[in-house]
Amino acid sequence: REDGTVIFYTIDGRQSGYSVGATYAQVAQRLQELGCVTAVALDGGASTTLGATLPGSSSFGVVNRPSSAGRRLNNTILLVTPNSAPTGAAAGFYLTSPTQVVIAGGELTVSAQAYDTAGCPLSGPIPEWTATGGSIAGDGLTALYTAGAEPGTYVVSPSEGDADALHIRVVDTLSRLRITRSGSSAAANTLELETEEAVELSATGTWWNLPVAMDNSD
Repeated sequence: REDGTVIFYTIDGRQSGYSVGATYAQVAQRLQELGCVTAVALDGGASTTLGATLPGSSSFGVVNRPSSAGRRLNNTILLVTPNSAPTGAAAGFYLTSPTQVVIAGGELTVSAQAYDTAGCPLSGPIPEWTATGGSIAGDGLTALYTAGAEPGTYVVSPSEGDADALHIRVVDTLSRLRITRSGSSAAANTLELETEEAVELSATGTWWNLPVAMDNSD
């Protein structure tokens, strides 16, 4: 970016029902939207992988979903490492949730992990949860966000005005609704039942291939 900030942008390749990849023109447009003024395209394809030790974590892991079924031997790697040891000085909270899309009126669990100025895990600080829409309740590192009835994008923060935040999308329609029968992972597209026979069903929804927080009562 103009201010010297570096963005590592990783796109998952074609995977049926999950991702469709992107053209170079689409990537360039997205980088411009993010404020980039100079860009370099590395070798794309099924080996594209992004790993990170996230703020507040002590373990490294892959954070995208590579389109290759197996890991490839790869000798084109950019490795960024910190140059400081744990400081113990509180810097903020890293927020996580199972998804960032929730059905209107639904509930979503949000968790926080404190980190210090070196990005290392920190114990002690407790967030004071706030939300710009809907409601959130929690008195520790885990809180329950309840979406309102109006669709839109809302911000969940560990404290009012905090830069560490999750942007939660509340939706009132789904792109796809999948019904499964209890004990089976296959979609129940048809059911053949005897008279008065009962069957237990579960529903899961997606919004543009993103999982939606919802339960059967929704």
